[in-house]
Formats: sequence, structure tokens, C-alpha cells
Amino acid sequence: MKKSARVVVALLLAALPASAFAQKGKGKGKGVASPDAPPKGAAGPTPAKTKLGAALTAAQLDALRADLAARELDKALAAADALGKTGGTASSSASVGILLDQLALGTSPKLAMAILDALSFHKSSVALEALAQYARNRNDELRVKALFAIAETPDKAAVPLLMRALHDGAGSVRAVAAGALARRKEMRAADTLVALLKRGDDSAASALGKLANPDLAAKLGDLIGDVRDDLLSNALGGLLLRDDLKDEVKLEVVRTLGKIPGEMALASLAEYVSQPAGKTKPPSRVEAEKILGERQ
Repeated sequence: MKKSARVVVALLLAALPASAFAQKGKGKGKGVASPDAPPKGAAGPTPAKTKLGAALTAAQLDALRADLAARELDKALAAADALGKTGGTASSSASVGILLDQLALGTSPKLAMAILDALSFHKSSVALEALAQYARNRNDELRVKALFAIAETPDKAAVPLLMRALHDGAGSVRAVAAGALARRKEMRAADTLVALLKRGDDSAASALGKLANPDLAAKLGDLIGDVRDDLLSNALGGLLLRDDLKDEVKLEVVRTLGKIPGEMALASLAEYVSQPAGKTKPPSRVEAEKILGERQ
């Protein structure tokens, strides 16, 4: 196991008070960074954090259409950004039409990426056909941007596009698709994600941690020896941090992590016991603290 992993576990365990490994008391401490953090190369827009604007007049929209088609790249990029900020307003439909028209006319990769970013704020089903085309583009960055926009679209027609992207050759593209399918609780993606996990795909571990139901959690527990220990630990650790799973499921996950060698399994357990605890610790929490105490 790499030195960095040992350092992570050491810091986590050092942050926990002695009572964290007892049958009573509260375990507090700073957890490790979430395994769900987006991988490098998968950066994209963050619609929830973007300040959206007000609806625009017809004259303003016409002006932005002209700027979007301008030869000056800075002006075109600013226009794409402004059109993106009309997402959720009365101007959304018109803005989507302008953005799609420009894509249809052809544009530079840099402007195309800005337009795809802008479309993601509109969550428009109308844009899916164009987004699907860019999701097959030979440029990895454009495929990532297209998948981000597709992921933001609530339409069920987005699911087959995301499923297909799980087979993309670029890990950054697969990561966006895997995360989106996990957020949608799309169980049809489970078999493909497990196959990717067996091939050593980091994004599959994170997605399975978010997606797995009790039956799938049990299947993951049977993969010891067939999957890299660190990836399986991340997937199982993600299950422990969820609020929608019963403690009896988490208890079996904890016991499975206790059987996995290496520091990453301990890191997942340590992150779990570092979460705020109620007055009465659930059995899974008690078992996790016991395992950590035994394996220090």
C-alpha cells in the first residue's frame, strides 16, 4: 500500500479520541476526502452554484445571437455565458434555440465547449439530440461537456445516452456518466459498473457506493480478491455514509471491510466512525470501532 494511504489512515485514527474505539462514547474526527470527488479531467459546469439571470427581451436575445456568431472569440464566449444564465427563466427556450443554431452552424472547440456548458443550465430535452452528437465527438473534452449537459436533463431519454457513455474509452467521460446514473438511482447500470470495477475503474467504485441497494451491496461483498482492495473499500465505504440504508446492511458492509487487507479499508471505516453519532450507537458503528481498535 502506498505511503500516502498509510498517512491518511494515521491522520484519521489520530483525530479520533480513545472513546471512539470503546463500546460507549462519541466518536468525532475529521474524515478523509470523499471517494465521490470528481476525477481529474472531468471538470464541468456547476449549475447549482451559477448565478442565473433574469429573462431577456427580444432585442437582448437578438444581440446575443449576433455576438455568439461574432468572429471575436471573447465576445462569443461572453454571449454563450449570458445565454446560459437565462436557464429557468422565460427566456430559456429562446436561448436554447440560439445556442443550438450556433452549434448547427459549426464553431470552434472552445466555443462549442462554452455552448455545451450553457446548455447544461437549461436542462432542456430539446437539446438532447445535439448533445448526443457531441457525446460521440472524437474530442474527449467535448464529450465530457456534452455528458455534463445530458446529465442535467431530467428527461428519461438521457439515460440510454449515459449508459452508452459507460463504455467510452476516456475515464473522464465514464466518470461523468457513472456519477449521473448513480444520482438517478439507475439500477440498470449496476452490471456495467461492476464490470468496470473489476477492470479497475475508479469512477465505478464511487458510483456503486451511491447506487447499490442491499442486494447489490451483498454482491459487492463477494468480490474480495476479484477487485482491487482500494476500489472495493471505496465502494463499500460510500455505502456506510448513506442515510437510506438500514443498519443491518451497514453492519454486513463493516464486517466485509474488516476482512479486506490494507489501509484503505481502515480509512473507510475511520471515516464512518468520524461521522456525528446519536445518543445510541448503531451496531454497525460499534463493530467498526471494534475493528479499528483491533487493527491499529
